[in-house]
Amino acid sequence: MFSPKSTATEVAKALATQIRGKTVLITGVSPGSLGSATAMAIASQQPQRLLLCSRTMKNIHSVIADIHSVYPSTVVEPILMDLSSQKSVRAAAADVNSRISKLDVLINNAGIMSVPDRTLSEEGIEIQFATNHLGHFLFTNLILKKLQAAAKDAKKEGDTRVINLSSNGHRISPFRFSDWNFENKVVPPEERADEEAYKARGQTLEWSNG
Repeated sequence: MFSPKSTATEVAKALATQIRGKTVLITGVSPGSLGSATAMAIASQQPQRLLLCSRTMKNIHSVIADIHSVYPSTVVEPILMDLSSQKSVRAAAADVNSRISKLDVLINNAGIMSVPDRTLSEEGIEIQFATNHLGHFLFTNLILKKLQAAAKDAKKEGDTRVINLSSNGHRISPFRFSDWNFENKVVPPEERADEEAYKARGQTLEWSNG
């Protein structure tokens, strides 16, 4: 049905019955991003409500303005959330839980990569791991009851979904169980990143292989 050349809007149109009348939440929404393109595509198919998350309200309001310029009747609400901060994630989850009775679709889209220097989150966790994995894990669990409520009322199994976006990065760098927080501990060969693959992408492993 779809190919690498399929657009988000084409996919959304094909899945119109699974979007229409649904409450959808998307993380990592900013102008010109994958998140904003996803939001625009979903808005085209008359969702009941769109909740858009970003680290800054400026980013969200810019995307909301773009959506309303094309689909003015779409209900779109901003949620402020910095996934690298567990405090921010908890506050965002509390905000979501206070606004909605159920959530049909959660799209965990936000992510950062290729951080040039080792950077830690407020909790002392390497910021890419904190943002891309732990932040989404915590957020999903904190709003899980809203997903369960939607699943209970769903007409058929599979109507309620959690979608986690990833990349091919895991193919060139396995998880570092021996040094998950990048503290320059000794990393066995099987946990080291493929240096040549990184170089081919113009990236460096100065601090990532210990």
